[in-house]
Amino acid sequence: MPGVGEVTLVKNPRARRYSISITSALKVRVNIPWLGTYLAGERLALSNAALISQRLETMRARVTARHIRPENADIADLSPELRDRLIADLRRQAHEVLPGELRRCADLMGVSYNRLFIKHNRSNWGSCSVRRNINLNINLMRVPSELRTYVILHELCHLAHMNHGPQFHAMLQAACRAIIAPDADERLLSRRLKQYCLI
Repeated sequence: MPGVGEVTLVKNPRARRYSISITSALKVRVNIPWLGTYLAGERLALSNAALISQRLETMRARVTARHIRPENADIADLSPELRDRLIADLRRQAHEVLPGELRRCADLMGVSYNRLFIKHNRSNWGSCSVRRNINLNINLMRVPSELRTYVILHELCHLAHMNHGPQFHAMLQAACRAIIAPDADERLLSRRLKQYCLI
């Protein structure tokens, strides 16, 4: 369809009416009731071409914003060899820095953990197990110190609250203001951390 691209017409036995949807992969789909016609679905798409095009542009901009992160300039276009060297350097730094930072934060909060594991994964910045073990990602060496401290405080708070409920957030907020800065906001720190990606 001009200005939109490919549009898929799909008969859906559960659909009660004609509708248009756009997937996260930016694919346009027209849902047609089981007793409806493809011709009517095509007409619906054509009559809403301008709205579909506008919605596609908005979604495309959001997808682009999620993937263009200037904070990650240190890993842009790295060759496999340089990436391996960076990971090895991050691992070395993490083993030198993170144990001391974790102990310092735990002492200031008055909490105790079992063991620290320093890992390289692409699923999270850190985690806390039911055995009171703390896992921290070597990628923490790529972010500003206040964000690294935020992740450590986040995991230490899970020692008391193994969820993300109100009590957890209250404890984390208090810890951030006591240890990072008097005006620290844990939710803003969380948003800032999302500007970085894991490698």
